[in-house]
Amino acid sequence: MRSHLSWRRLMLLSVSLLAFLQPAKGRSYEGFNTDVPFKFKVGSKTLKPGHYQLVIVGNGLLLIRDAKLHVVASLVTRTAEASNPSPTSKLVFKLDKNQPRLAEIRMEKRSQFLEVLGEELAIRQADPPPPAYLPGLDSLLERPDSRGLRH
Repeated sequence: MRSHLSWRRLMLLSVSLLAFLQPAKGRSYEGFNTDVPFKFKVGSKTLKPGHYQLVIVGNGLLLIRDAKLHVVASLVTRTAEASNPSPTSKLVFKLDKNQPRLAEIRMEKRSQFLEVLGEELAIRQADPPPPAYLPGLDSLLERPDSRGLRH
């Protein structure tokens, strides 16, 4: 009886260990690689000509990575319907003050495309600091009723 119980424990332990050692399922992201032969604007940034990787990381979020796989921009997008499916994956640019601006991302064999709304800022911009001196408000030590206070 004792060996039967230890055999069960050994089996349970080995099954648990095998389940634990299974490789974790990674997420797969949709995207494509492209070469852009000219400078272009994305949000408030101007990107150099070169090789870029576009990766859809979530609903309405897209990352642009450079040839060294550094994230150079994160974009907010929305899905729009196209009249026909795109035969290839491509970027669509529109001129903005004589400089190309990334406007759309079209994916191969899809009737929907991603319209670029703007740049996603990862860190919220800090509020401006308050002014150092507000007229009409004196410091605590200079007020007439604070005679007994010291530094």
